[in-house]
Parts: sequence; C-alpha cells; structure tokens
Amino acid sequence: MTQTFRPDIEGLRGVAILLVVFYHVGLPGFSGGYVGVDVFFVLSGYLITGLLVKEIEETGRLRLTRFYGRRARRLLPALTLTVMVTCVASFLLLSPVEQTDILHSALATVAYGSNIYFAKVATFYLSHASDSNPFLHTWTLSVEEQFYLMWPLLVLLTLKGGRRLLVAAMLFIFISMLALAIWLTPFKQPWAFFLSPPRAWEFAAGGICVLLVRETGFTVLLRWTGLVATVGAAFLFTRQTAFPGIAALLPVVGTAMVLHSSDANDGAGRLLSSAPLRWIGRLSYSWYLWHWPMLVLAGSVLGALSPGVRAACALLSFALAGLTYCTIENPIRHNRYLAKRTARSLVMAACLGLLGFTVVIVWRTALTRALASPQQQDLAYAATDRPEVYAAKCFQGFYDDVPRPCSFGEGKTVVLFGDSHAAQWFPALRALKGWRVVTFLKGSCAAADVSYYNASINRRYTECEEWRVEAIDEIVALHPDAIVIASSKFYVPGSVLPQIWEAGTQRTLAKLVQSGARVYLMRDIPSPQVRVTPCLSKAAWTSWFDPKRCEFERAMGLPEDVRRAEQAAAVNAGAQYLDLTQLICPDAQCQPRSHGQIIFDEGNYLTATFARSLSGVFEDALGGSGEKQK
Repeated sequence: MTQTFRPDIEGLRGVAILLVVFYHVGLPGFSGGYVGVDVFFVLSGYLITGLLVKEIEETGRLRLTRFYGRRARRLLPALTLTVMVTCVASFLLLSPVEQTDILHSALATVAYGSNIYFAKVATFYLSHASDSNPFLHTWTLSVEEQFYLMWPLLVLLTLKGGRRLLVAAMLFIFISMLALAIWLTPFKQPWAFFLSPPRAWEFAAGGICVLLVRETGFTVLLRWTGLVATVGAAFLFTRQTAFPGIAALLPVVGTAMVLHSSDANDGAGRLLSSAPLRWIGRLSYSWYLWHWPMLVLAGSVLGALSPGVRAACALLSFALAGLTYCTIENPIRHNRYLAKRTARSLVMAACLGLLGFTVVIVWRTALTRALASPQQQDLAYAATDRPEVYAAKCFQGFYDDVPRPCSFGEGKTVVLFGDSHAAQWFPALRALKGWRVVTFLKGSCAAADVSYYNASINRRYTECEEWRVEAIDEIVALHPDAIVIASSKFYVPGSVLPQIWEAGTQRTLAKLVQSGARVYLMRDIPSPQVRVTPCLSKAAWTSWFDPKRCEFERAMGLPEDVRRAEQAAAVNAGAQYLDLTQLICPDAQCQPRSHGQIIFDEGNYLTATFARSLSGVFEDALGGSGEKQK
C-alpha cells in the first residue's frame, strides 16, 4: 500500500478549523461549526491508519516507539507552549476564585485527560467551569491521544489476519460505537460528547476509507456530495441539535466521502487544494490551540465581546499560530537530530510533559498563596457556599425520573419543591425551629405543569414531566403543613410563553392547595449579569478592575411578565406569593454584599449563609398554629 501526499487533505484541514473558529467567534450561519472537530477525527483515523498499515505491510512489523516519537514531535511542542502561556495569562488576568477550576483542567490537560474532566464537570449541575475555561478545547487533543494509544495495537493485531479482518474490526467499531453514541446522547450527552469510546466510530470511518478500494467513476459526485454534507452540517446544526448522536453521521460520512475520492482535478478537488485553504490547513493545529484561550481571556478582561473584538481575537490567534508553526511546530517536527533516533524524541516528550506539569504545580503554589488572604478566602468560600442538599445527595440530576425526597429535622412538615432556585431557600427553612423540612428537588425541573426543551440534554425534558407528576402525588400523600415552591424564571420566555407558564403554575398550585397545606410560591431572585464572587475576587486581585462592574441593575434580573404570571396563578389557585426582592436588592442597583455578607455565589444563586439570614421571613409566614386550612 502506498500512501501519497494529498493536498486536498491539507485543504480539508483548513475547512475544519475555519468551521470551528467561525463557530466560536459567533459568525452568523455557522451555528453548527463544532462539526469541524468531527472532520479532524475522521482525518486522524484516515492518516494514522494509512501510516500504520503501510509500515506493517512493507516491513512486516510496527515500531511503536517510532510511531509515538513522531506523534510527540508533531503535537507536544506547540501544546506545551500554549499551555504554559495560558497558565501564566490565567494567573495574571483571572481572579483567584476563577483560577481554581481552571487549574484543575490545566492539570487534566497535561495528563491528556481533559476530556474525562470536562465530561465529569459538564454533568455537575452547578458547574460554571466550561464555556469560561480557556482549556475547554483541549478535550479533543485528549481524545486523539487516547486514540493513539489503542489504535496501533488494533491495527497490528488484526492486520495479521489480513485486510479483511482489519476491515471487519473497523466496521465493528464503527457500528458498535455509533450505536453507543446514539444511545448515550439523549441519556448522558456530556459522556457521548467528550469521552473517547463514543467518538471511536469517527476514527474508524477514516480508517475504513483507507482500506476500501476507490471507485474512480464516482469521484466527482462523492467529493462534491461529501463537501456539501460536511459544510452543510455547520449551517444546519445548532447548539440545540442532539449531538454527537445520529446527527454526527452527516459531517462524518461527508468527510469520509471526500477522503474516499482522490482525484484532485475536479472543481471540489481544486478548491480543497487551493493555496489559501492549504495554508490555513498547515496552521490548523496551532490555530486551534491559540484561538479559544484568547477568546476566553479577552472576555475575562473586557466583558462581553462584540463581534468585531471576537473577530480581532481570531485574527490575532491566527498570527500567533503562524509564528508558532514557523518557530516551534514545524522545525521540531522535522528536526533531523530528533528524528534520527526515536529515543531522543521520547526523551523530548518526557521533558515537555515534565515541563507542563511543573508549570501547573508552580501555578498551584502561587494560587494557594493568593487564596491565603482573608478576603480571598471569604470569596472562595462564598463561591461554593451552597445548601447541604447537594452534599447530602438530595438534589436529583437531569436523568432522574423518580422522586427521591429527603427529610431534615423534626416537627411540623414543610415541603420544599422545585429546581435549584428552590434549593437555595433550603438554608432558611432548615434554620426554623420546630419544623421538619422535606425536599423534592431536581435540576432544571420547573414546578409549573409545563413541557419544555432542556438545553443541557438537547431535547424535551420528559424526565422532569414524569418526576413532577410523581412528586406532586407524594407531596399530597405526606399531608404537610406547608409547601414552599420555587422555580427559575429563565424558563420564560426562552422555553415557555408567559401565558402557558401562568396556566401551568396554576395547575400545580391548585393540586397542592387541595391537599389542605398552606402553599407559598416564591418569586425568583434578581439575577446578576456577572459571576459575583469571581468578580469581587478579581476586583481585590487586580488594580485595573473596577468593582462597580460587580453591581447590576435589578430590573435586568427581574422580568415583569414572569411576576405577573406567577402572581395571577397564585391568586387564582388560593396560594400565597412571597417576594423577597426588597430584602435581597432594596435599590435599583443591586449590590453584591449586604451588611458584610456576600449575597450571591459564583452563579445566580444566593449563598447559603445569606439565605439563612432570611429565615425570619419564613418564620413569620409559616408561624401561628400551623393548622391546615379547612
């Protein structure tokens, strides 16, 4: 088997990186540009399988150390440089509170396990460590490295039985891992997206292209169809597309069709082999490494980035990519001294890995010292000052559909029912004397009887609907003395219209009021337009950051249509509507602190400490005889 250089593949790399960058920059029309990553995976499967098969068939053996030495020269130098620069920039530009999560991801990156880290983080409901993490994009590199560990052995072992056995193995991986990805996407989407096994079929698609005999008669049709399918996916898909389930077939099969046709004389071939696309393709790896950290760190300094600023960041990162390619990536990759002996490349890899770990450890030491100040300690505590229901495993995740109530304390019974915006009131209720608090809490699950799309799992939230019905039945069966209900306001108008929200809220309240309990519907709290504790931490950490940026307008975080809908529903159902806005944010401009207490955590929730200080309000509301309404 002879694998010759194909300029169209270099151009296809250029297409892939352009899709990814356009998506991250927010260029209109490229809402599905994340499929560029899938193009890279298929290309890796094609190129690596071709190299391995060629070596085995020509020499009868596979020198694994030589393979890993080549991969190390190709990937590690540029990656180590960007990791080091990003670590230093994060320490200088981000607050100590923000750096804690990012430090963990940096450590996972240098260990080539960031995809596992982000899969875990993405499944934690209260995490804010993804979109604002400058190392988020490294998950793809971890998937690639994990692929490099197992793929050579697979090719070596199966090729001993002939090409047919290797093709059969590739087809098995393609079918089984595609089935796994399709099954996981609605069930555990972060696992399907970040972990290696559900992505292995994409590498197998590239490998199959190497092994199948090309039908030259269909070259033009295959190439154009594949290119249109790949680029079309970037236009058709959005963040709401269930991905990487069956939808991923479009860019993957499209890329495979382009790879399977090798004639570069047709229009599509000439386009992909054009000098500009090939030039971009050569810089694609370094550009991928630089563009995302630059966007994230620029956003940390400047706030929300305008389209023009995002485009400028992309262009600046492209210039950095060119510099990295010319001075680091390409010279080391083709260095004769390193290439002459595999051991030298492996020693270089070990040294670069050690250097990356060292930088992260030094950063951790410096961060520990920064967090040692009393002010930063208070802010770090406030950032994760959450109700004990989370630690007690009493807050159910997206995929739970059967209620799992928890009971705290003794006395008259008050039920807390709703999503995470209900959970934030737990410390106030738990502080009441003579009351038993029973919780029915589930992530992103509104108490209102409505159906809606859940962006975190990319589909209708059927688990919530099933869970809510059973939860209401169990609450009624408890015969509680009081029920406190709360939900996030963000369902309206994004997923639910105000009038539908009002009707659904009224249905839920009416069912609970009929139980004879006193029912209280909480108005949601004002939502900060910033992450408050990281903002305060940055103001204390740097001299150039204005602390007034941590304040926000109350009106921006309190939509009136939600208030009117909920208030009307409460009145019509015979429930009481509790609005604590004046206690949380008494002025038009909300302050992040009240009487020395930090009000908000790192997200849009009250700190448990501040919520506990409001227990008197609930004591007044729930006080009296505690007898049920007749």
